[in-house]
Amino acid sequence: MAPIRFTTLLITPLVLVALITIGVTHIFASNGEVCFSGSCPPNGYNDDNDCNNYQPPFDADSDGDGVNDSWGSPVSIPGFPTTDECGNSLCLFCIPDPAGPGKGNDYYSPRFKKRGESGGSEVGKCLYPCGRNSWKVCFTDSDGDGVPDKFTKTYWETRDGGDDWPFSGKSTTFCTDLTKEKIVPVRTCRQKVGQQGEMPTWVIEDAVCVELGTVLSEVTLDGELLVVAPLRAPSADDPEQGPSQGKSSGRGIAAVEHELEANTAAASIGDIISATGTLTNTDSVAHDYRVVFFGMSSRLLHGPLDFKLEAGETTTYIARARVETTGDMGIVAFAHSERHDDADGQIGVALFSTDCLKGTVGTGFGPPVNVVTINGSAGDNHRVKVTTDDPVSLEVAASPFGPAAARVILYTWAGDSANPAGIPITQGGTQLPLCLAHPTPLHSAEPQPLMAIRSSEVPDIFVGNGRELIVPRAPFALQRLGVPRPIVLTIQGLLQDHGANNPFGISSTNCLVLEVRDGSGDVE
Repeated sequence: MAPIRFTTLLITPLVLVALITIGVTHIFASNGEVCFSGSCPPNGYNDDNDCNNYQPPFDADSDGDGVNDSWGSPVSIPGFPTTDECGNSLCLFCIPDPAGPGKGNDYYSPRFKKRGESGGSEVGKCLYPCGRNSWKVCFTDSDGDGVPDKFTKTYWETRDGGDDWPFSGKSTTFCTDLTKEKIVPVRTCRQKVGQQGEMPTWVIEDAVCVELGTVLSEVTLDGELLVVAPLRAPSADDPEQGPSQGKSSGRGIAAVEHELEANTAAASIGDIISATGTLTNTDSVAHDYRVVFFGMSSRLLHGPLDFKLEAGETTTYIARARVETTGDMGIVAFAHSERHDDADGQIGVALFSTDCLKGTVGTGFGPPVNVVTINGSAGDNHRVKVTTDDPVSLEVAASPFGPAAARVILYTWAGDSANPAGIPITQGGTQLPLCLAHPTPLHSAEPQPLMAIRSSEVPDIFVGNGRELIVPRAPFALQRLGVPRPIVLTIQGLLQDHGANNPFGISSTNCLVLEVRDGSGDVE
């Protein structure tokens, strides 16, 4: 299907970078450069680096031992770290067309296998006929022995050869964060080639986030399924048809090293998320660089950034976006130089977790507003502590954006809230951009609430068959002189809100954990 270049990036003082190219493998280490013979799959597929052999990689000999790799078996990659000290492994498979090897739909499948796992999970695909692939792996190495402590990220990039071999200007990068077990396919496209002295115009067309282990061929990116495209053979009328018509075959090593790291772990709707990017010019001459951005479930607060870096120079930048919905959220950045070849840029992805405990009241206009308080407090990290002798007042305010008297339902669950990622809320089959700490009667999952506190206009479907307490519209307060025994309750709900960030006018309230202790400090 396509040649592959492998890169390993060590996030430690010892930097080891391995590049596998056609014919020769180069290993660059902190103590010098080592070269040895070998070849990258597919051996014999490319003739003079042009895509004029319209056969898939059925004759790969990646380790250069003179024996072809076996279909469905891991491909050996010289100089590439394949196992970490936790027992996790990375491997590359050659997958034949269902009709048989050489039928046109063969492809490479990079995979990550947890310790003890058999099949592993896809972390990329070779999507394009006559495409080009590269694989970068990030890991920690605390003792500097060159053996990964633990794999942290992988980046599999596949570039479309199309009718302008070696690069048509479209690529898909599969960015996998192994620490979060998420994979982000990203589609980038070069809109035009810049004129003399002008930067080329790049955009990130689409990016999605899915769980590690998802069947990637079922994922849609920019309106297209991520399926392997068949190779097309030359026609009888035009035997020279295809990407081999005198196109440039130069292979450049990326002139930039690019990383993007999240500055915070969790966020909720209305929050400003930020990530720090690091750019290094790895070339021996100066380059102009541009970084373009894409927000997943978030709206970027700035446009592209431009830098000029001397040879070997490093710079950092901050990318910021405002969270607009729940679920997987992040910032994607593509850093590229002014060169117009097929290896001039790298993707960086920063992922953030959803914090449903903050609620979404007022997030159509700004950060979330606390409307639920106990004894006048929104808590310390969502937690309010009292004793059985203390009076307890539960207050629910209306949204500052109205209405002045708002319909509301509050749920109380037994125990602590241990699920800041939350449970999504749907309305009429549509998932709303809000979530709650625990399931409700709208869900079949456990734990279900002990009680629903609601205004009379809230439909019964939100209450189910559980206990309920009818209250006036917000604002209101419920007061007790004391709680008779130690207990922990989690409290969160839904509020009518003219400042909501969705057309339904519903927001989730902030979450509170009420921790009631007896005089000795014990709690159930």
